[in-house]
Amino acid sequence: MVAGYSRRHLLTAGAAGLAGTLIPFPEWLSRYGAAVAGPPLTRYGVSTSQGAAMLASYRSAVATMMGRGEGNPCSWLFQWYTHQIRADRTKSTEIASLPAPQRPLATDMWNTCQAHNGRPVRFFLPWHRMYVYFLERIVRAASGNPSFTLPYWDYLSTSQRALPGPFWNSTVSPLYRPDRNTGSNAGSPIDQGQPVGTINQDCMSETDYLPTAGKLGFCSAINGSPHGIVHSLIGNSIGMGNVPWAANDPIFWLHHCNIDRMWASWNAWGRTNPSDASWLNQQFVFADENCNRVLVTVSDFASIANLGYRYDRLIPRLNLGVIERLRELKLIAKWRPGPDPDPRLLGVTLGARAVRVSLTPAGGRKELLSARSLASARVLRINVRNLRTNALPGILYDLYLNLPANARAEAAQANFIGAITFFDAVAGDPREHGDMQMAPSEGPSFTFDVTRLIKRLKMSDRLDVTIVPHGKPAAEARPVIGDIELVGG
Repeated sequence: MVAGYSRRHLLTAGAAGLAGTLIPFPEWLSRYGAAVAGPPLTRYGVSTSQGAAMLASYRSAVATMMGRGEGNPCSWLFQWYTHQIRADRTKSTEIASLPAPQRPLATDMWNTCQAHNGRPVRFFLPWHRMYVYFLERIVRAASGNPSFTLPYWDYLSTSQRALPGPFWNSTVSPLYRPDRNTGSNAGSPIDQGQPVGTINQDCMSETDYLPTAGKLGFCSAINGSPHGIVHSLIGNSIGMGNVPWAANDPIFWLHHCNIDRMWASWNAWGRTNPSDASWLNQQFVFADENCNRVLVTVSDFASIANLGYRYDRLIPRLNLGVIERLRELKLIAKWRPGPDPDPRLLGVTLGARAVRVSLTPAGGRKELLSARSLASARVLRINVRNLRTNALPGILYDLYLNLPANARAEAAQANFIGAITFFDAVAGDPREHGDMQMAPSEGPSFTFDVTRLIKRLKMSDRLDVTIVPHGKPAAEARPVIGDIELVGG
């Protein structure tokens, strides 16, 4: 008997299970997806009474999963390692420690998270939708609640910025993790002490999934914020704040359930996903609650319509106005240190000290930064692209526009652009991940709507961005920003 499995599990898995062939998702859905055959199940906000009931089932299931063997696909550790192996161990040694029948599935699944470790960011949303979907099914079986759905944590609401109580108010709870920032485990809002606007949803104003002229694209923008920002606000370097450890924290799944809700909302507004074969036909391997190995294609998960779940509440459509009519934003000004900035130089600059960089008008045209030109722009954005670092700084960096010298914190808020994090900007080891290294153009990026900021401050002629470390960064970190640009239309 394989450790961690009952005879029923092994018989159900059969030849398609641990050491057998992969089942294509459409076939798997018709054979095993009974839970999605009826009306869609509803995912609720964790702050609702229904969400609280689901959280109780989740808590019970997490305890059960944590007691299962490492090589059991329905164990907590196996699901954590699907995202990424803990940083103090390696995939090869962890797989070698498993019984032979458990190794093929672990080889297929572990360390496959998209977009971390330099993988293409365009798969960030569908991969995590798959990840949450199969975890939800595993929890449903482990909890014994056939109607279980994963609740989402709506931290976009300023009244819900603290971790839900069961995650922090009892150290014996399976939902508790000690490796969080102090405020997180004290019931404080995770953005307490941060400038107002650190958690934002500017990504929702993106009109295309993939990058277009002057725009990051929705997938890249949401990966940076709120996704990476929330990770960094919750956990430290061996918790949610660091990719290899993040999925060990049970709040990870409620966070990503909310990210999935944001994507579903964006689609519900009429926004479309890529239609090219290179995106639709990309495949990944997951395991269901009966140990079946499932071959999942992005096209199967591009919409939640056929996946058997819905959300109790989508994000109301934003009044985007002009942005919906603008297909492209033109470059107004930029700061770009060159095609290959010296990481040592910039690492010192973006270390423990604030740095001010000036944006140079595109093509040397000073009139682009004139008061008249900026005032007439309908949309103005600052894009911060291609973050990279050799080690995690462990802090956020706050960005300010034309920050007055020696400005006090309350005065600085008036010039606040937003925050960036190097949460997933650490290059992966190709020996462990096999298929990637941090590509020059694939570092995480951030976009900020500065239309009102620039017009309120009546800026002209000169635009400076001041990058301020929010705390003391790790000494070994060498963070690099590829470029900063102001675009508008």
